[in-house]
Amino acid sequence: SEGEWNAASARCRAFFEREYAEDLVLKPYMSAIQDAQLAKATRARRTGHRGSVVMVGPALGVRGGVSAVERALIESAPESVPIRHIATMVEGPKWLKLVQFVRALFSIALRLRRHDLPHPPSASRASTRRKMLIARFALARGACVILHAHGGAYQQFWASISQFERVFTLKTLRRAHRLVVLGERWREFFASLGVPQ
Repeated sequence: SEGEWNAASARCRAFFEREYAEDLVLKPYMSAIQDAQLAKATRARRTGHRGSVVMVGPALGVRGGVSAVERALIESAPESVPIRHIATMVEGPKWLKLVQFVRALFSIALRLRRHDLPHPPSASRASTRRKMLIARFALARGACVILHAHGGAYQQFWASISQFERVFTLKTLRRAHRLVVLGERWREFFASLGVPQ
C-alpha cells in the first residue's frame, strides 16, 4: 500500500542519513559533472551560452533507487551546476512507459544544446536500453555524456543479453565522458568489460 511504501522509504532515508555522509555519496557525480563542465568551457565561451546538466531518467516520483539519486543530486547541486530533468519513464502500464519515452526523445531533440551535459542514470534491462539510445543521440550531437550505472543485477543482465547488444552497449560506455559506478566492485566489473577507467 501507499502508506507502507512511504514508511519503508522513510526508514531507508533515515538509514542513509545515519550511515552515510551524503556529500561523499554524491561526490563522484559532482566530480564528473564539474570535469565535463571544464571540457565544455571553451565552447560555452565561444557561443556565449552557459550549459546545464540535463538529467535524463525516470520521473522524480517513480519508486526506486535511480529516482532517489536523481532527487538527491538535484537537491544537493550547487548553484554553479544548473540541472534540468527530462523524465524518460513513469510508473504504469507498458504502453504508458513507451509513450513517455517517445515524449522524452522529442524533448531531448528540441531542448538539448551542444554545450549541455546529458546525464542518463540507468539500472539494468530496459533502463540500460533506453539510456544507451539517449546517450548515442546526445553523443551524435557533440555533447559530453555522463553515464551512471546503478543496477545491482548488472552482471546477470550482461550475461543474458545478445552479442550485438553487448557490442552496442560497450561502445556507448566507452564513448561516454565519464561512467559513474557504485563502488570499487563495480569499477572492476566495468573495467573487465573494457570500459576505460
